[in-house]
Amino acid sequence: MTKDDLMEHFDEVVTDRRLTRDVVEAHLAALSTDAYLLDEYHVCASGGSSGPCGTTLMRIDDIQGRLDDCFTYPGGQTVHPLTFRSPLGRERDIIEYQVCQTARGADVLVRCQGPIDTTRIAETIRAALVDLGLTGAEVSVTPVDALGRQSTGKLRRFVPLAGASAGS
Repeated sequence: MTKDDLMEHFDEVVTDRRLTRDVVEAHLAALSTDAYLLDEYHVCASGGSSGPCGTTLMRIDDIQGRLDDCFTYPGGQTVHPLTFRSPLGRERDIIEYQVCQTARGADVLVRCQGPIDTTRIAETIRAALVDLGLTGAEVSVTPVDALGRQSTGKLRRFVPLAGASAGS
């Protein structure tokens, strides 16, 4: 099958039925640097210098900050994981962390290799939540010796509030 054949019969060839040529082209037209198609595909387009433009799609199993990691709060505000990841990632003494959603913000557990300013970190995250519309946000940052893991041994970095829907 040639590239021209593939692009002409794209919708018939692709195995994920959510993917159509129209969906891919719309995604490429609106593309930002951190956007994944359907939350799991990295999409690249060829220049089309030797015929019609082609596309390459690569499925990514574990995207950092997937939409299903977002917290949705009672007032409807949706908070992306980068709201937490950015300030926590700047702290060189934080080895790993777990963010547990609360009704008014988050409890952040951190495993550290040295001292950190928990008050400053909590205030930075709290201010970001307020900027996103979470009035009266409350954030705690607590150093711990170990973080709980799933039965697979994997750390669940973002834990939504029980009964709240993650993502939206």
